[in-house]
Amino acid sequence: MDDKFRQHELKTWPEFFEPVFQGIKTFEIRKADRDFRVGDELWLREWDFAVGYTGRECWRLVTFVVSADMLKWDAHVLKTGYAILGIIESKAVTATSPATSATVTGL
Repeated sequence: MDDKFRQHELKTWPEFFEPVFQGIKTFEIRKADRDFRVGDELWLREWDFAVGYTGRECWRLVTFVVSADMLKWDAHVLKTGYAILGIIESKAVTATSPATSATVTGL
């Protein structure tokens, strides 16, 4: 796998999007199906089941990744196949869609 940082486009339910958007929630718990890495960017797009995408979005930089296999001393703390991502506001991306030069993984 290449060493470039990637951008991940992710659906985010309103009850989780709002605290991230406000800067209160500085982590994401996600299915670990994308090989998340420190330095990757998350393109979080608010998704409401009743209406679909709401048009609200924000970018966050991954600063730390914890996966279940890292927690050998207490494996039941995090379900296998999931990851906790430490995130901060990303200053690098200001566009409303991913940069064309980056690889964006799907929803």
